[in-house]
Amino acid sequence: SSGINAEYGSSQANTGLEDASEGYTWKVDLAASEEYWSGWYSGMSKLFLSVPAPKLLLLAGPDRLDTELTRAHMQGKFQVQMFNHSGHNVHEDLPDKVADVVSAFLVRQRFAQGTYNPQTVSPCC
Repeated sequence: SSGINAEYGSSQANTGLEDASEGYTWKVDLAASEEYWSGWYSGMSKLFLSVPAPKLLLLAGPDRLDTELTRAHMQGKFQVQMFNHSGHNVHEDLPDKVADVVSAFLVRQRFAQGTYNPQTVSPCC
């Protein structure tokens, strides 16, 4: 199996992959964009923290928190939910768990009405 969902993997334009005799290969040289990588997320933590609303950060593991986010979380400026058995795309790897956590957060913040069992959904940190 190629590991690519047939529904999405069927369109090479959407995946950036080419079909090769030994599997799939990238059509573009990702390393060619390396000079731009450092700026992609520059200032992202500060921008996240500046949002004047309740915040929920979903992470695959604690190593994803930078110093600025760690300090802000310790000060109670946002809620963190860790998904330890997930890869980078937690919403794709664990969609039901993500839905439960987001639903509970929305209800607690009074953005939505609903019922949930707070014993089944608890923040990690």
